[in-house]
Amino acid sequence: MCGGKMLNVPKHLALIPDGNRRWALRRNLHSWEGHKFGAEKIEALLNWCLELKIPQVSVYVLSTENLNRPEIEVHEILGS
Repeated sequence: MCGGKMLNVPKHLALIPDGNRRWALRRNLHSWEGHKFGAEKIEALLNWCLELKIPQVSVYVLSTENLNRPEIEVHEILGS
């Protein structure tokens, strides 16, 4: 309930985050810092989904094209 009203909560939420790299570069940060910031936001969003009891969440976060980016960026994204 929200303000006395029942919420119509979806059974599945699908997300494609975009723009983390551009966000970082506009702030004179390393591109991977934008990905880190985006990951923190996704974690907060997933916690929100838990609170709302959304049973299924899909997040498409990496395409094979992303693996062609500079080695340091790929390393930081994959945490390897």
